[in-house]
Amino acid sequence: MRSDSRLRDLLSCVALANLVMMKVWLQLLPFKLARDLWLAHSPANAYVAAMLDTVVLGVALWCVVLVAGRWRWTAVAIWPLLHGLTLCFVLNGIRSNYDWSLGTVFMALGPAGAVLLGTGLLVVLAFVVFVFVRTRDAITRQPHVVSLLCVPFMVVTFGQSALALGHGESEAEFLPHARRDGQHLNKPPAIPVVWIVFDELDYGLAFERRPRDLSLPALDSLRSVSVFATHAHSPGGTTSVSMPALLTGQVLEKTEPLGARDMRLTAADGTTSNLAIAWTVLDDMHARGLRTALFGWYFPYARLLRNVDVVEDFPTLLYADYDNLFLTAAMQLRSLMETLYYSPFGESMAIRHHIAITKGMQREVVHYLRESRNSGFVFLHYPVPHSLNIYDRHARTFGANLSVQGGYVDNLALVDRLLGEVRGAMERAGTWDNALVVVSSDHHLRVNAFDHVIERQRVPFIVKLPHQAGGVTVDTHCETAITRALVLQVLDGRLRTPAEVADWMVAASARVAVRAGTVLPSR
Repeated sequence: MRSDSRLRDLLSCVALANLVMMKVWLQLLPFKLARDLWLAHSPANAYVAAMLDTVVLGVALWCVVLVAGRWRWTAVAIWPLLHGLTLCFVLNGIRSNYDWSLGTVFMALGPAGAVLLGTGLLVVLAFVVFVFVRTRDAITRQPHVVSLLCVPFMVVTFGQSALALGHGESEAEFLPHARRDGQHLNKPPAIPVVWIVFDELDYGLAFERRPRDLSLPALDSLRSVSVFATHAHSPGGTTSVSMPALLTGQVLEKTEPLGARDMRLTAADGTTSNLAIAWTVLDDMHARGLRTALFGWYFPYARLLRNVDVVEDFPTLLYADYDNLFLTAAMQLRSLMETLYYSPFGESMAIRHHIAITKGMQREVVHYLRESRNSGFVFLHYPVPHSLNIYDRHARTFGANLSVQGGYVDNLALVDRLLGEVRGAMERAGTWDNALVVVSSDHHLRVNAFDHVIERQRVPFIVKLPHQAGGVTVDTHCETAITRALVLQVLDGRLRTPAEVADWMVAASARVAVRAGTVLPSR
């Protein structure tokens, strides 16, 4: 009977551990092959690590139960304590998966709604405590009942993991993350091109509603010698739609990942194509004899796109996505005790990773632009000012910015710093003045904790022509989906002056808006 009791305790503890892993399981499940596109490595390690962590954590809890069973008062208290801790991990996993925080709740529901939600949660908590008090005698006599009721969830998690291991893609499908191919050029380009996309760069906070104490000298300096659109719209409201639309110049309705190495594109007219074989601005540049380079985050550019001579992607961090099993297992356990911004170990994994890819990308970009006088065409997709908030503009230092209201504003200062460093590298290489430089964003600021103004798809659109000395403002509706065509028009000599570019942008944007079914504002 004693061995049966211990086996029952072990099964109960593993079932609880499986629930403690809720944060990880919600990221991994259900298994979808399409998710592989966003991963740096095969998810096989993540699934094996999650099962391993569940078993190891379950055995550890079982050992605690065995030790607690030596004394009567601890034997009575241990199971309610484990159930309470498990509930906390479950709730935090759900909160983390849906990105719920005090800031997002207040923005979504308003003060009254947040208070109402808090009151409702307190009522639920009070009900749980009431039920526990009324049934504590039964729970004390049969403490395993609650735990054993959770065993079927293990069938789901471990079963889905087995499915993923059986149908997932191999590590080879997730490589490479960087390529340095032969130089595809015969002579220096007459017009170097640098196209910069800052992820989630909001027009209003960067320009129109900029806080008084926020200085953005690099952006302001660029604006003063550029064609500047005040009412530009991105191709979509998400990175997964906008980036393929910008690269291909298509008006896209939606996109759908197709595993680790491809994505289906659905145009506004219903036609479909695949990104891996689609003709992009990179193909345009190669056709004109220009060397191409791309540095970007989020998308696996190195394994997705062809005709890139120099490419390096900087993937986002998903469920401790590493190529080492034991490192993955350790980081998954660590993630259970962290939020995006807080960690008992110092900086959270998410903050460290976001800082690392921002710094790492900028280091590679500056080196390439400074050392390469034959840069040709360069495409940059930066991970800022998109969350996480990783910069303190007053101290000019990197780190977790815990200001709910001001974190994004500080990230805007980081955008300006990065742009200034790009310009400095090009000036040292002697390529800035005669370059075509485009700065825009993939989508608007979707959660605005600063002034709560959401302007859907309104983004900056700045175009500096070679040797441009003055600024031109375009107040008419523009679409950044025209950027690929705009670059070609300038390279082919069809657009030479800021006035010609401004007129062309308005006309081309009107045609794109018609194809997209956009209703243009009347002025």
